[in-house]
Amino acid sequence: MSKRLLTQVVTRLVNEYAAAKEYGVSLVTIPDFNYAQLARELDTSRCIQLFFLGFSKQQEQELIDTLPDKGDSVSYAFTVEQAEQSRNSGDENVFRILIIKRSEIEKVSSLRWFPEITLEKVYTKSCDIVKEELSGTNSVIDALIKALRCKPVRSILSFERVLSYLELLLETEDKMLPSAIKENYYKLGLCADKSIDSKKPTKDDFVARIRRNHSIIEKIGNLEQTERQSITNYYSKDNVNKEMPRLILNYYKSRNIELLKLMDLDDVEKCLKAAKKSDPKPTPAKTKGSRVKPTALAAQLMFDNNSEQINDVLTNIASELDKDEIRKKAEKIDIDVNDVKLQIHTEPITEVIATELSTEDDFGGIIRAEVQAPGEAIRDRGKYPPELFKKEHLDIVWSNLAKIATLLTDGETISESLKCFLSAREKLIPYRKRLQDSPMLQVLAKYSLFADYLKAYEKLLNSINEDFPRIWGISASKAKEIINTVMSLDYVFIVGEARLHAIPTPLHPLYLWKYIELAKEILSSKGVNGTEECHLSEDDKAFIIRKADDIPDPLSVMLMPVTVSTSGAAFLPLSGRIGMLPIYSNQPQINQSENGVDTLKQQIIRYLCLYPHAGMMLKLAFIDPPSVEVVVAMLKALNNDKEFNISGIEVSIFRTKEVPNDWVEIEDESLNDGMLGKVKGKRSLNFKLKIADQRRSYTQILSELSQQQHLLVIFDPNEVKIETAQNNKHIHLHPLCVPKIYKYDPVDEKVEIRPASEGGIFTVYSSIIEKLNEQPSTFSHTGTYFHTPLKRETYDSFLEKADWLVILDQSLKSWDISLRAASEKLFYRENSYRSIGIYSNNCRKFIVGYDLLVKKLGNFIPKQEGLKSIIEAIREINNDGLLSIVSHTSTRIFDSNHGKGSLGTAIAAIKYKKKHPDALIVGLDTQLAQEWLADREDGRLPDLIGIRLDDSGEATIDIIEVKTYSDSPNSFVIKEDKISGHAVEQAAVLEDLVKEMFGPTEKITTVSRREILREQVFEGLFQAELDPKEKLSYSEHLNELFAGQYKLVVNKNIAFIDFENATSSTSSYKGTDSYANDNFLLTVIGSKEIQAILSSVEFDDSVEALTSQKAVTPKTSSSVEVSSTQQNAFNESKQNTIKEVSAEKKAVSTESDKKEIDLKALEEKCAKINKVFRDYSINAYPVTVENVQEAARFTRFSVELKSGESIRSIEKYKADIGRQLEANGEILINHIKGTKYISVDVPFAGAGNAIRLTDHLSLLDERKGHLDVIAGQLADGSFDIIDVAGAPHMLIAGTTGSGKTIFLHAMLVSLLHQYSADELELLIIDPKQTDFIFFEGIPHLYGGEVVIDAEEALERIQQINTKDKEERTAALRSCRSKDIESYNAKNPDNKMKRLVVVIDEYSDLIQAAEMNGTRKEFEKNLLMLLQRVRNLGIHLIIATQRPSAQIVTGALKAVIPFRVSFRLPSHTDSQTILDMSGAENLLGKGDMLMVTESDTKRMQGLYISEDELEEFLNKL
Repeated sequence: MSKRLLTQVVTRLVNEYAAAKEYGVSLVTIPDFNYAQLARELDTSRCIQLFFLGFSKQQEQELIDTLPDKGDSVSYAFTVEQAEQSRNSGDENVFRILIIKRSEIEKVSSLRWFPEITLEKVYTKSCDIVKEELSGTNSVIDALIKALRCKPVRSILSFERVLSYLELLLETEDKMLPSAIKENYYKLGLCADKSIDSKKPTKDDFVARIRRNHSIIEKIGNLEQTERQSITNYYSKDNVNKEMPRLILNYYKSRNIELLKLMDLDDVEKCLKAAKKSDPKPTPAKTKGSRVKPTALAAQLMFDNNSEQINDVLTNIASELDKDEIRKKAEKIDIDVNDVKLQIHTEPITEVIATELSTEDDFGGIIRAEVQAPGEAIRDRGKYPPELFKKEHLDIVWSNLAKIATLLTDGETISESLKCFLSAREKLIPYRKRLQDSPMLQVLAKYSLFADYLKAYEKLLNSINEDFPRIWGISASKAKEIINTVMSLDYVFIVGEARLHAIPTPLHPLYLWKYIELAKEILSSKGVNGTEECHLSEDDKAFIIRKADDIPDPLSVMLMPVTVSTSGAAFLPLSGRIGMLPIYSNQPQINQSENGVDTLKQQIIRYLCLYPHAGMMLKLAFIDPPSVEVVVAMLKALNNDKEFNISGIEVSIFRTKEVPNDWVEIEDESLNDGMLGKVKGKRSLNFKLKIADQRRSYTQILSELSQQQHLLVIFDPNEVKIETAQNNKHIHLHPLCVPKIYKYDPVDEKVEIRPASEGGIFTVYSSIIEKLNEQPSTFSHTGTYFHTPLKRETYDSFLEKADWLVILDQSLKSWDISLRAASEKLFYRENSYRSIGIYSNNCRKFIVGYDLLVKKLGNFIPKQEGLKSIIEAIREINNDGLLSIVSHTSTRIFDSNHGKGSLGTAIAAIKYKKKHPDALIVGLDTQLAQEWLADREDGRLPDLIGIRLDDSGEATIDIIEVKTYSDSPNSFVIKEDKISGHAVEQAAVLEDLVKEMFGPTEKITTVSRREILREQVFEGLFQAELDPKEKLSYSEHLNELFAGQYKLVVNKNIAFIDFENATSSTSSYKGTDSYANDNFLLTVIGSKEIQAILSSVEFDDSVEALTSQKAVTPKTSSSVEVSSTQQNAFNESKQNTIKEVSAEKKAVSTESDKKEIDLKALEEKCAKINKVFRDYSINAYPVTVENVQEAARFTRFSVELKSGESIRSIEKYKADIGRQLEANGEILINHIKGTKYISVDVPFAGAGNAIRLTDHLSLLDERKGHLDVIAGQLADGSFDIIDVAGAPHMLIAGTTGSGKTIFLHAMLVSLLHQYSADELELLIIDPKQTDFIFFEGIPHLYGGEVVIDAEEALERIQQINTKDKEERTAALRSCRSKDIESYNAKNPDNKMKRLVVVIDEYSDLIQAAEMNGTRKEFEKNLLMLLQRVRNLGIHLIIATQRPSAQIVTGALKAVIPFRVSFRLPSHTDSQTILDMSGAENLLGKGDMLMVTESDTKRMQGLYISEDELEEFLNKL
């Protein structure tokens, strides 16, 4: 490799560090370059000391002979000791350069604190230099160099080869470059590629092609014996070109790079495929290995940094699945990927939807058919021809919008948003087929396209939501026609007289949402520092991979529009899936998901272990299985299990729902193998299979089941019902789970469980369909809830008919709660999509088992009542329930070790509940908790969590580890008043996770984990023996706890169940080692107390309780503040903390408001709010007109509560108060600092006239700040003006349509109104490319243009950091000034300009840095910049649409205390940006919260239209 370019790059990097006044720099393991040339070209403004470390004696002598003599300006040394001596001298007039040949040499680590020039820096700098040198050539060369620079390519190509290739390009004449890039392409270690420059490739095109090329090189360089034989066999044929096979085999043997010059990529691929096809040997049978689903594989590849493999996997899928025409039936196809088998579920119905009903010109359509299942109509397209939604379908939309635009003052925004959406959709058309069978892989392969698509759809929904009321006011019929037409795109509707179905196409954004969001979270987590809250541990990654197997569908209900159904609009609930696509239907559908079947198989084995005699003739009945084939395949798998010992089996299969025609079909493989294969064509008394393929009721099925069944299995008995539900802003949709909302009705004592349907894009979607249904509401929306049609008597009949009743359902908890089935529950297991529960009236064997177990443990005489209390406790705290003591092998029935552990845990729970009867207790030693809540390191997890809520707003979480033996490191050891051992680790391991679960911060895994804990806690509440009023109150408090609104105290407890000694006691101990500062409460439950529990008699408990007040851990160790609520019981949420202006300000708006206040209207509002307070028993003094302020968007009432009343009372009924007051949005409640009043902000309909910025710019004329801007109008009507220089940086967030961009426009206009181009410079970064287009051409622009390319933006920021910062610092030092104000005062004729950097979408920069592999370096440099440039007159305004913790890190927030938030989708987003909730309740369109180090203000931003903006800028 020539060393010219490498020497040039290293020299430039070294000189940049020298110019930055660094103390020194290290070059670590850089390949040899021209050291003499480096020495000659060094910047010698300071003395240079060059240290060559780790070189051999011969190399040192060669250096001495060749290095130039530079006198005193450059000196040379060769030992670590000399380098250390220089470092320790502290002489800043010397710049040290350490060239470290071998990083492992002795003592060199002590020198590694110098900034390092790594191979990666040299690589990227080389690309930058070559790009700069060749900038005037053409776009293809520019794109190629950008591709070589980015991380996906950098990680696979050889450093030396890339430098050699780049150097060759530099040496080539410009006119010869187009041919040179192709002719020398092989020098990169890649196959020649004659098509490399065809079709004007972009950077992404080059990246994809290079990665594809590299995968081929890897393949032919590592051919297996079978592959080499295939190529040899192909080579030996007479009618083939022998050149390419010969070259491939020669390259395999020699790895000679010169051969690649003769091997074109396309020809190599064709040869490999032809050789594989021609292989005469039969395809070997697939080896049995682990199987993985596409979504889980995609996540695994990303976490393993094998993202380049995703395209290869997609290619393999396409070659395997697309070689045939559309299949006639569903199949499972295995594809070998590395050491696992990728299992693809093919579904002919979804393939038809993808290929025929969703194309560039087709957007779904309508099929008129009265069918039971939607698949029937799609399968029989000849009988039911679809009415496709063609592009012409939108003509009426364009026409109507054009007419309406002329009638609206500000025009409409739907047209432009719709065009953007359709353009983004068109780019995804080539990938639609993979979106129906392996969507996650495809989304990750083309993430930027899919992310842009979702953003475009969100923009479209926001435009529709905002324009709908205005269009409705002109023409209600046209408004409905327009919106219905747009909202029906990419749905396939199957419409009959009574039966209605809908399936989204694979291109529907709401179907793709969960995959795009999950991809975003995974990509955003890459490169995040391990100290950040959003960092994903290995446990988190494993959790995501497991959970990704079957992600729930987020949209629970959709609206079939009136333009589709002749009988009018209809809400359709989510009813199941077909393939990967969700089905919405008004008919109960068989759910074809196979989730939960593997767990069912395990429990059948367990039944036979417990009742081995049942194997003589095992009787199984199945109701509504996914298909008959699923049951038969499960039996086939069971037949191969050595524990499945049966002599005969009788299987009955029934259905109560509609099914597709192929529901009864059994695959040939299942017919010919396993059980069915043995009896096929024979009459057998040992195998009976009955399939009742007609819809029956549960009552009819009971009557047909003449014999007692061993197991009766019911799939998905719960039905989905539609109703209007109250909004819940604290629970929002998540790409990994759909959280459930629990609502308790104390009158009927019923529990309603419904899936969440809010959050971001889904909140807007719900708002639109409510408007279409002519029932718009700010406080409620149409949703679904789970309802079991089974009555208690039918359930009891099933229990009588079967020994075990097995239920599999998506919402099994609603079954338990509705039927109060906990008393019969033997087992429960949560699965990602469908959970499983086992119920039985037969507990006799378990009572016998525990009786034998107890008697073996010591001198105990259990009584039946005592054993029943133990069994009930086990059922409550262990989801494995009584089955936890059942062995998993047929050699013995009970497992004594598990039995002793479950008995001990039950005794500890009984003791805890006795002391804290109002507490809730949750068992963690379960599959459910181990899967979702565990820290998973070494499988560590405590046994119990107790939750206690008190009236002071404090929640006590008791973490309890139970042990049944002591004095062992595997249990606990007490020595010198300190406790250690496994029990200590178990009790401590969950503390951090508890903080995460109940705190405001949410990383991707938190929501799913919290949701499972919430489910366990609420089940415990609803099954508890509490009166309805207590349950209602507790459920409300728990919702607040899970929303992060409680102060948290965590206690770590160890419960020792001492079966051998009589004494019970309670003691507090300190831990040891890493737990030395933690307190642990040890409660010993002695044999005397155990006997009392087993005998069900009262025990004279004279010792302290399990968690006595005396033993509560001091605040320094276990009391953690998770939310900001610290005052009174169930104090107000921080989401509503809006710090008010001074109390001395008058409550009524003054004449400066320039509008007359209608006192009568204010009196009516006061009367309304006073009445509502009385109706809800809120003790407050009457609100009068003097206590009212009319703000731009809301009315603020200053309310004085009477003594004894708390803010929580208003918080509790906030939604109801808003509804009664006819509020037009969420009301916000807060304490007014320094007063006895609270503020209640109510947005009334009709409020919200825009405040024009141009009317108020004169307010800035008399200001004397350095960078004054009009921020907004406060509640009292005054305008808040802030000095950006005093901030000195700002962080801004707001979702689409919230007013964020208008606010940035207003800030810029405020600055441009005051400062000329000689005083102010602006760097505007606009990755969206259109929001700041109006500012192009203004003289203030840094670099002369608005920056729209994210990579270019990174370069500009780096330029500010390395050049502008240093130049400004030098200027200040030269005239002895501490800041820019001092400098400008001393240099009035040569003032330093202030520089304001505006970044409109910060996440785009982070993603660009991540792609380049420079994220950590970029974030580090940005933080350094933010900390150091305040006095230099450089100020950054950083904005983002959604402030996820992966993007807006804790380190970034720490240096930017001045933050502004407009409306955000959730309280989590608000917490991320503001460290408080509240932004999720803002009204949009400029309504904002501004937080500084000392204050929080709510205000209304000022508006400037595009026309006004252009007019203003044209005057500059």
